[in-house]
Amino acid sequence: MGGVLAAVVALARVAHSVATRGSSGLFNDFYDYWAAGVLLNRGQDPYHIGALHTVQRAAGLQVETGGGYSYPVFFAHLLRPLALIAAPQAAFIFMGLSLIALCGAIALLLGSIPRVSWPVALTGGAAAGLFPPVIGSLYFGQANLLVLLLLAVAYRCAAPGPMLGLASAIKLYPVTGLLAAVTERPPRLLQHVPSASAGWSMSRRSASPTTRAAGSSSPRSPAGWIFPRTRHLLDQRVDQRLAQPARDCLDLDQAALARAAG
Repeated sequence: MGGVLAAVVALARVAHSVATRGSSGLFNDFYDYWAAGVLLNRGQDPYHIGALHTVQRAAGLQVETGGGYSYPVFFAHLLRPLALIAAPQAAFIFMGLSLIALCGAIALLLGSIPRVSWPVALTGGAAAGLFPPVIGSLYFGQANLLVLLLLAVAYRCAAPGPMLGLASAIKLYPVTGLLAAVTERPPRLLQHVPSASAGWSMSRRSASPTTRAAGSSSPRSPAGWIFPRTRHLLDQRVDQRLAQPARDCLDLDQAALARAAG
């Protein structure tokens, strides 16, 4: 319910802005995406600013081209079907997809709150719909809400790797999350390599049962919620590798005692 309210509030706010201030700049960014898709359909370079502006001018669009199309080419390929229809109709379809993405993203994020109540869900949905970046994304036809949905799906641990990869193929800033994990000391990504995680696994096993039970309700690190199954399997492998030397030493000690007794 909170996601639906967020989409309704955001759409109402955009409609109010158009009614009171005019439609200047409406779908400005989407028209860059659309023109890039047109150029791809023609076999041309979507990053050529002159060709992009020519396509927009031929379609009768009054937009600020600025730096032209600056997103990964994968996103332009995704929009090629919309580039087959007129720009205004394509823009409204894109807005509809953005509203669906906003609804789904807010529903997923609110659903991550344990035992969320209806007042909290409605308040969160209304606040999300009134959030200025959300309104701006809808008004200018930006891709942010599509990326938000993918990040929300990744946050809820549903195919996080592919979701983050797809989000980064639309806009590059989700990659910064991976950079933060890599540059951390020690890198979080290395925690999933058995040889680098032996010390971490030993400290984890030395924790008391009470601490480990409480950890399930504490905030989880990205290493915990991005790869939960992989982490569990690698923990088992680390435990096996750590236990094997102990078994070997025990066998040697027993053999030495047997020789001494003999």
